Amino acid sequence: TAGAALAVLVLAGWASWQAAPAMPEEEPSSVGSEGPPEISGPRDLFDLQGIDQSHFDLLTDGTPWQEGENETLLKIIYRLHRSFRPMDVESWCLGEAQPAELARDPDAYRGEIFRLAGRVVSIEVRRPVPEVARRFELGEYYRCEFLLGEEEHSAVLFAHTIPEAWKAHDSIDARAGAFGVFLKLAGDDPGQPVSVFVASRVAWYPPTRLGSLGFDWGFFDDLRPERTGRDETQGPGSRKRSLRDLRLTGRNRECFYQMLAAVGRTEPG
Repeated sequence: TAGAALAVLVLAGWASWQAAPAMPEEEPSSVGSEGPPEISGPRDLFDLQGIDQSHFDLLTDGTPWQEGENETLLKIIYRLHRSFRPMDVESWCLGEAQPAELARDPDAYRGEIFRLAGRVVSIEVRRPVPEVARRFELGEYYRCEFLLGEEEHSAVLFAHTIPEAWKAHDSIDARAGAFGVFLKLAGDDPGQPVSVFVASRVAWYPPTRLGSLGFDWGFFDDLRPERTGRDETQGPGSRKRSLRDLRLTGRNRECFYQMLAAVGRTEPG
């Protein structure tokens, strides 16, 4: 079952963490006086990856999303998914998105990271043309309509990854969250602007014990074993392969640590 597999994963991850040798302390390097450029926020990292101010200048406030803005969007999706570590995304987050504050001065916050919390009420799958899909290694991405906070402010979030369970439903109303990069204000009504964000993934918090603790249920998608095309459940090496499949890897490591964090938020008793 998923619960048993997760328990083995947690134990395996804990054992490997406990057994890991301590890293020797490194002496400060004296080579070079300047060193690497300082990265203090998402705009610095975007700039190093070739997404500079000229890309953000292509985003026009007060208009619906336009075809000419897709180049900036897809570049940011690609870099968020491949170059941004989860720990950095969280540390650079400026807090929960405040639509009124973003509307007052969108230029000041463009390219910054905010926490989105609310409900996803609509999903649209978007598939780039083959040439663009190959360029960004992106067969599809998702446009999610968010209702943020208790006031249910409308927002749009473009995302690289959504929970697999969502893809099987035509309609949705799910408690969700994300760390989103603010892009622009969309919509024709200045009195009701729609904030547009982009994120690597959308978190899902279903009405379960783990969901109430802030664990992203979508991380369970990362625990699915990769198919090899042959039956490896029989033969003398089957047990070794089964244990190997349960080891902590880069693909499921985030699930393990997020599970530990959720358990740490439980109250004694």
